[in-house]
Amino acid sequence: MAGSSTRGRAVRACQIGGFAVACALAGCGNKDSVTLSGRIDSLDLAVDETALGTFLRGDFELVVALGSYAGDPVSVRTATFALLRSDSRETLGAGPLDVRPVPEGLPRDVGPGDEVRVAYELVADNPLGTDIGVLCGGEVMVRGAVEHSLAGGSTTTVDSPPVTPSGCD
Repeated sequence: MAGSSTRGRAVRACQIGGFAVACALAGCGNKDSVTLSGRIDSLDLAVDETALGTFLRGDFELVVALGSYAGDPVSVRTATFALLRSDSRETLGAGPLDVRPVPEGLPRDVGPGDEVRVAYELVADNPLGTDIGVLCGGEVMVRGAVEHSLAGGSTTTVDSPPVTPSGCD
């Protein structure tokens, strides 16, 4: 009896292990195959200092992708963005960046295996709550918080690569 329970556990372990190997070979062992991921591409920033204050202009593209093994489409509801120092991740400015989508924004649905791109431009109507020396003191990046319907409602953080804004020379 003891031998059969040991053999039964070994068979179950092989079945589970075989499934894991098959799953890994099929690509479903990768977390990105079933989750929402994203990034910020094509970040272009420019700093202007005037008598009214320091203004930041620019644009970027939010890219959101859903893994090909996800069960259902995900609704990407909203996104907010902040400017950060790339080395310390310190937030620069007075709060979220004022952006507008060009031409179509969120919400958008992302199907399994699909990617959605949303272009944004910074609204430079008001000066930032920081001076040019802070903005030009090193590389900066944009971080986004993307709210979506996956797992009953979650937020995914996305980052841009670091850049040095033009106007900092």
